[in-house]
Amino acid sequence: PGSWLQYIARRIGPEGIAVGVDLSPVKISLPPWVTVFQDDMYHMDLDTIRAVVPRFDLVVSDAAPGTTGVAWADHARSVDLTRRSLELARELLRPGGTWVAKVFQGEDLPAFRTEASRAFRKLAQTKPKSSRDRSVEIFLVGLGLKKEGDQPAPEATGE
Repeated sequence: PGSWLQYIARRIGPEGIAVGVDLSPVKISLPPWVTVFQDDMYHMDLDTIRAVVPRFDLVVSDAAPGTTGVAWADHARSVDLTRRSLELARELLRPGGTWVAKVFQGEDLPAFRTEASRAFRKLAQTKPKSSRDRSVEIFLVGLGLKKEGDQPAPEATGE
């Protein structure tokens, strides 16, 4: 827990503010411009988050379910977590903001990509080079959170 926060903190520097939420305690050292809440993303109080930053430029989710070894169940739980991160992004991002979220590949992914594309001007899908070849994890990247009434994004690309 906290490795993405370390990376983001280095990228934004002391001029920025980062907020992290994790089920597990974050034990690594983080700079003072990073605030961490140990909480469940399904039950966290958004007003507590907004007290630190009212609107965010970026929401990153590296959430993954505890895997069971049953591929379809792990995939379904991953999509559910990623859907929750999308809900949070819609609540917390400023218009034009960016969302990056890990999700496991599987049969529900195309429908979820379509759902996510409705929230952004552009939606891309990527598999980082650092990810093992046999890993089913990919990342969705939503660019340009739309305001209500904006047109749907083009379907996700493999950029």
